[in-house]
Order: sequence, then structure tokens, then C-alpha cells
Amino acid sequence: DTIIHLGHGITTDPIELDIQTNPIDLRISTGVSVPVAGSKDPLDFKASLSVMEETVALEGEMSGLWKNPFGVSQSVTIGPLLALQLEINLLLFPTTGLPSAFGFAGGIAVGQTEGRASVQISDDPTRA
Repeated sequence: DTIIHLGHGITTDPIELDIQTNPIDLRISTGVSVPVAGSKDPLDFKASLSVMEETVALEGEMSGLWKNPFGVSQSVTIGPLLALQLEINLLLFPTTGLPSAFGFAGGIAVGQTEGRASVQISDDPTRA
């Protein structure tokens, strides 16, 4: 298994490589465990990078609860899921300089008040 120690207790899960040939699809994915000061449990992240024909996609998510993120406040908690997606069309990006899709989702709690939101923006109106 390919596990990388990135320093300060940060480690990856085994790195996976998936290659499809028809159509061409290359995907690299891993998890990352990040220790957090004041918590016995590390934050767990999953990340992947895909190249499919003319599109590059980057996806990431954090599972679990992150209490007192960045030392903001003991009453703030992020989670239980955060997700981020970014897609770039390699044919259009040199002209526009913009991603072809962007999305994020997540939850936050401040004290007893909780909220969740998700947003996805795409240059393709047929995608939800």
C-alpha cells in the first residue's frame, strides 16, 4: 500500500489509481488524515483527481465533525459532511479562464442552531 507521511502527523490512505481505456478515464484518489489540536480524532478527508477526455475534475470531502474549527469558538462545529467539486473543460479553459462546474455542500452548527447548504454551478444547463 502506498501511504505517504506528510509531516505533523498528516498521513494519506493508500493511493488508488484507476485507468479506463474506452473512453479514456484516469482517476487518482486517496484519503488524508489530519490531526487537530484539542481533538483526539483526526479529520478525515477524501480527494480524487480525474481526467476524462477533455475534462479534469477535482473532488474532495470531509466526513465527521470538526469542532472549534481554526480555534474560532467552542460552540462552532462544521460537518458532518463537507464536499467540494471543481471541473475544468480543457478546450474552453484557455479562452474563458473559468471552471466549467463548481459545487460545494456542507453543514455548520453554532450552539444549538444548525444549518446545511449546497450549491452547484455549471456551464451546462442540463446538469443538476
